[in-house]
Amino acid sequence: MRRWPCAHSDIATQLAAANEDRYLAKWIDAHKLSPEARAVLDAARVLYREFYDNITHTPWMDWKIETWDVGYYQIRNAMKSISDLYAPTDPVESLRKVHDALRAKLLPQVYSLGFLNPDVVYFE
Repeated sequence: MRRWPCAHSDIATQLAAANEDRYLAKWIDAHKLSPEARAVLDAARVLYREFYDNITHTPWMDWKIETWDVGYYQIRNAMKSISDLYAPTDPVESLRKVHDALRAKLLPQVYSLGFLNPDVVYFE
């Protein structure tokens, strides 16, 4: 992320100064991901790059975006306001599509792996 362009000078400075990997980044590097999970990660990278590159065009103050480690909820909603810049390949929509494919793969496993009681229907 430190090499990504960022249009907001304060956040760009924070990106450059971030000197430690987050837990999830370390975990992902140490594990093999399925093709569906890799597609989600790749689509998220595209979205985050676009967000940082276009942050000053978004209503970043409305979403309280003040630090470099902003969450998906904030990014998604901030980027929706400038989605007309991305037609026909909206990065938020692209991420949603691959996330739906990953969900479709994982949902049947929720019961078989014992995460939820198979006698109760949680998802309809």
